[in-house]
Amino acid sequence: MKIIAIVGMAGTGKSVASNFFINQENFEVIHFGGLTNLEISKRGWDITPANEAKIRVELREAHGMAAYAKIAIPQINMYIDGGKNVCIDGLYSMSEYELLKEVFGDKLSVIAVCCNKELRFKRLEKRKIRSLNRAEAEARDLDEIKRVEKGGPIALADFTILNNTSLEDFIAALEETQKQVKDYGTI
Repeated sequence: MKIIAIVGMAGTGKSVASNFFINQENFEVIHFGGLTNLEISKRGWDITPANEAKIRVELREAHGMAAYAKIAIPQINMYIDGGKNVCIDGLYSMSEYELLKEVFGDKLSVIAVCCNKELRFKRLEKRKIRSLNRAEAEARDLDEIKRVEKGGPIALADFTILNNTSLEDFIAALEETQKQVKDYGTI
């Protein structure tokens, strides 16, 4: 069984990409951001950008920079043992990437989803859930690049999709990338 990790900055289309894979045969999706929201819900807090940031920091302080991968590995193994492929939505840190590569080796393929910064900021402002204004988006970008090590997995991705046009074009690019991943021998 194989693992595909979707990486990219906020607003690039990672959730759309993970939804594409969840609709493919034999795939389960693990949302790393969902682990944050689960912890927020356990505490009875509202899901807000500030609370999400607080929990992300706390989890990484408690478990190190590979926190989300450490927390998700048992679930990934459960899916693989059950004969499922896994799509990880939102692999963030270089440490998470390194741990998943160490544990799963060539079973892991990384797909980077990228788009122009201005387009990302417009998408983030229009999001119905977890919208961010430009200042919040810029602050999140800098935090994720400097403190969370987000750039490494994007730079080291096995495949990169540019998502600057229509949803239809993005889905077509995902379909083509899925074929390439199969040809690449990782799924």
